[in-house]
Amino acid sequence: MTDAEFEATRKRVEKWCDRWYSSLGLHWWQTTYTWKRETANYEAAEAYFGDAAVTSSQWQYRKAGIAWHLDVIAQMTDEDLELLVIHEFVHVLSSSWANAKTAAEQERKEFATECLARAFMWARRADYTTVEGMY
Repeated sequence: MTDAEFEATRKRVEKWCDRWYSSLGLHWWQTTYTWKRETANYEAAEAYFGDAAVTSSQWQYRKAGIAWHLDVIAQMTDEDLELLVIHEFVHVLSSSWANAKTAAEQERKEFATECLARAFMWARRADYTTVEGMY
């Protein structure tokens, strides 16, 4: 990844972060971003963008960090990237109660996080003038 590709991809991520951060009520969190040029587990990342980002938190202090793996993100469509940003923000919001201890719990946590992320994305785009947009 060249410096120009790195910077362009970082700006793509920031665009979606700026759009969703306040919308999801994260303005009262202190969130830092780390920009990674390469992901440690590229094989997993190629399959379903599994390593595109990693979120950690100290939820009791409303502090979170998201490491964005820009080499993986560069391959994503804007829609996939938007969903990824929302997904990571849902991890921040749910961090106080979504501590998985087993692989099965981790899978359920990821499923719930993805469902909420898709619901938020759908709600923001919904046309509430139609019944289809409400349900």
